[in-house]
Amino acid sequence: WASDNLFRITGRTVEDVATSNTWGSIIHPDDMTRFFDFAKQILSTAEAGEFECRTFYKKGGERWIRIFARPQVGEGNRVKTIVGAIRDITKRKQVEQALRESQELFSLFMRHSPIHAFIKEVTPTESRVLQASENYLDMIGITGSEMVGKTMEELFPAESAAKFTADDWTVVTSGEVLKLDEDF
Repeated sequence: WASDNLFRITGRTVEDVATSNTWGSIIHPDDMTRFFDFAKQILSTAEAGEFECRTFYKKGGERWIRIFARPQVGEGNRVKTIVGAIRDITKRKQVEQALRESQELFSLFMRHSPIHAFIKEVTPTESRVLQASENYLDMIGITGSEMVGKTMEELFPAESAAKFTADDWTVVTSGEVLKLDEDF
């Protein structure tokens, strides 16, 4: 059942696996129940599936693996063997975690920013809010999250909206910072 890839990913040898409680020595204890549920599903449905879990590297540390399993069905539609592949997805999981942390940091900044900050989608005729700091409540009477998805025309009087949209387009097309003092 074991592949060279499994040995490479876990740092184990054929002898290590043969002399141990195989899955218990490979799959992280917190993932064992889900792993056994996955195996039962493969056996009961005779359908292929995928499973992600943590594994232990022999010399210490954890890695993430993705298991692909496809049952081979014999007489009476019974599963006789399971063909599988194991892939190391540790780097992908690390990138996903870094992205989650980055998104959380950005979210905290937008919620608690001491300055008024926004991100807009801008065309020559429209400027739409994609993200805005929550402190806009103090300036214009609505929170940044209430501004999301709205155009300048939906948020401000027509004359002001037209000016903001034109200013936004100037910044986008020139790539330069536009410094303005505005009174609300």
